[in-house]
Amino acid sequence: MRLWKQGFVCVLCVGLQSSFAFARHHSSPNQPGAGATPAPSDPSVPQPLPSDPNTSSAPACLDTRGNPLAINDAQVETWEDSTSNGYAGRAHIQGPISRIFPDATGHNHISVQIGATPEDAIEVIYNESFGALPPLTVGQTLEACGDYITSLNAGKHGSPDNAILHWVHKSTSSHKSGYIVVNGVVYGGL
Repeated sequence: MRLWKQGFVCVLCVGLQSSFAFARHHSSPNQPGAGATPAPSDPSVPQPLPSDPNTSSAPACLDTRGNPLAINDAQVETWEDSTSNGYAGRAHIQGPISRIFPDATGHNHISVQIGATPEDAIEVIYNESFGALPPLTVGQTLEACGDYITSLNAGKHGSPDNAILHWVHKSTSSHKSGYIVVNGVVYGGL
């Protein structure tokens, strides 16, 4: 019985694979997914990431030397707790959105929790001139790569999270490029 089931599954798989190949080969060019060569991607349009979790990855987040930087939430938390106002570094964070601030300057301001408690957060600042973000909701996962700055609540430019991550978009100067990933789509003009 066991061999029969395995043989049936193999025949079923081969049959389905053949059916898909036949349908793809014989579909009309006007039908969606009809074997047409996809148009090259427009870099100004946000690009979805592959859906296979084993191959899905954002673009490489590069440190100041051009080396790939893994998600470093713990390092960012350490910088927030131990560095003075104005300290700068390169960060690659991922976590749930904990607050969304009103947009008053053409920039999205988003608080992302990167540690165990809501106080372990960083304010991500995204320049909307590099493309609009989708509607965001609290609890949604956000990944970001960019320039970290300790920004203590001192004066009108302090961050409510005591740290910011900015330059989360394509670079137009000597900065390394950054990005934001929301729902598997990369934003920032890369």
